[in-house]
Amino acid sequence: MVCFAAQVSVTYRVRETASVYAASADAAPVPEPLPDTDRIEALEEEIVFLAAHIHAAEHRFLTLVAEYDRLLGWEAAGHRSCAHWLAFRTGYSLGAARERVRAARALVKLPE
Repeated sequence: MVCFAAQVSVTYRVRETASVYAASADAAPVPEPLPDTDRIEALEEEIVFLAAHIHAAEHRFLTLVAEYDRLLGWEAAGHRSCAHWLAFRTGYSLGAARERVRAARALVKLPE
């Protein structure tokens, strides 16, 4: 058997909760603060600048790997392949090193 006081308490809480939701639905949305556009533009500029440097460095890196591979420098160092040497010396995984060597060899064949 449910106590009458408990029923009144539950009913009151349901009505109170419903009125809170109704009040929040009627309230005007709070506008979000304007983003710091100067900071966003500065970040964008720095990201693009660094990406250009990364691309240039990657091109130089692959050019050097291709030359090292062509000269068989890895063989003189006692490694099984250029990819093995690259993985050993740079910390790349063997799979990543193989991809770098593959890309380096393909880069040499591309027109300037």
